[in-house]
Amino acid sequence: MRLLVITLLTFFNFLNKATTHDAVSAKFHVVARGEVLFLEIEFEEENLVKLNKTKSLRVTKKEFETYINETTTWVFDNEKIAPKILSIQTEGHHKKAICFLSKKKENIKSIQVKNEFLLGIETHINIVMLDFNGTFKDFELDKNRREIIVSYD
Repeated sequence: MRLLVITLLTFFNFLNKATTHDAVSAKFHVVARGEVLFLEIEFEEENLVKLNKTKSLRVTKKEFETYINETTTWVFDNEKIAPKILSIQTEGHHKKAICFLSKKKENIKSIQVKNEFLLGIETHINIVMLDFNGTFKDFELDKNRREIIVSYD
């Protein structure tokens, strides 16, 4: 009986650790695929629910698009671009939104990103990854650093 109790406690402890995160974060990956510039966003849906940004326990494409355009700004070569949500997919405990940004732009010279996505959640960070022009750059944004300007000169 004692062995059974220890085994069960170990099993439940393992399950709890498997869903615990060291950092609460969202990832924003700007990538050129074919002739299109996409934004892929990985996030935890439960954080949008905590901030009352959904009308239910599931976020819709429309709700997510409204929220993303309220909390982020994307400017490529002085042209502001609003992401259009194509789909929201489930990947384990996370969601992944696939967004259309624009037709592929050649030789982008500058990008300005303002990102306050889910910063109402304590210790939340946003990782912005820029993967085009033959380079990969990533940046961490949080309550103290909400904006980046990247030059490709």
